[in-house]
Amino acid sequence: MTLLVSAGVRSTPGVLIVPFELSFGWTHAEVTFPLAINIALYGLCGPFAAAFMERYGVKRMMLIALSLLAIGTGLSVWMKTTWQMTLLWGFLVGTGAGLTSSVLGAIIANRWFKEKRGLVVGVFSASGVAGQLVFLPLFAQMISFYGWQTVVLVTSLSALITMLLVGLFMRDKPSDVGLLPYGATEPVETAAAPHANPFLSALNGLKIGVRSKDFYIYCRGYPLCNSSRVCSSNT
Repeated sequence: MTLLVSAGVRSTPGVLIVPFELSFGWTHAEVTFPLAINIALYGLCGPFAAAFMERYGVKRMMLIALSLLAIGTGLSVWMKTTWQMTLLWGFLVGTGAGLTSSVLGAIIANRWFKEKRGLVVGVFSASGVAGQLVFLPLFAQMISFYGWQTVVLVTSLSALITMLLVGLFMRDKPSDVGLLPYGATEPVETAAAPHANPFLSALNGLKIGVRSKDFYIYCRGYPLCNSSRVCSSNT
């Protein structure tokens, strides 16, 4: 549910571009600049999100991410200037979505599953597309009847409800509820939380990544994916 809501919130600006232009009299460039920051932070936060989840716990970082999404979207009702949109939709929503990117699904799959990890990661990855399919048509219809303010309030409420559910039911690892990872027949030793600076841990991971040919193949494909997303949003 966290991945679904996060994907829905992150993709919401696609249906808000024209309403923002008409409501505030902003140019297309002024509206899309915060969205560029949003996409950049979504990608940049991934390695650091993994390091922070290992250091401070998955549940805590999920709550922080969802609170950023709720605040960034909820305060948009009182937004008046472009710098406010940059702060709310660029930095807050971009960071919140980045903290709940595909890194979250990979960590959960590794901790909670010994078997069928590939299937689980695939389901988590598909949730990003599913979130857009669920939210975008609904939001486009809501804008037509109720205005963009209703849409941002619904996204904020969705993030708040999800944050409540995460606070009540989410656990960092199976042993917290007396379970074994799916498919495991004996307890799995889990490493203690690292005490190293999470920023340094992320940078060290990136140093390893840049030595891999696969890393550069992925980097060439990812901008094309985001370019097609921006083009479809503008359309």
